[in-house]
Amino acid sequence: MERAGASSDGGGVGVSPEGEERFNDAYEKALLRKRLFKEYLSRHQVLERFNLAIEALFECSELPQDPFPFLMDTLKTPLTASKPRPASATFRKMGGAPK
Repeated sequence: MERAGASSDGGGVGVSPEGEERFNDAYEKALLRKRLFKEYLSRHQVLERFNLAIEALFECSELPQDPFPFLMDTLKTPLTASKPRPASATFRKMGGAPK
């Protein structure tokens, strides 16, 4: 892995082998942390829950003055209690929230 500005022929920015190794180690750790975090979010369905809460807010006939209590209450609802979503979401005709 070669960084921008570093040259493999020794010219350009001077980076010691130890510095390059520390950079590569930190980069690999960051990639691992990112991958593990994405797995964590997926395992606990975090993004799905946030999306459902935002969709519920969108479906409100009157938007709350402060959306955060509404979102927090929606997020507290167990995921199994929410309605299943269709495979491809489409917008409903304008005319208010569903009954």
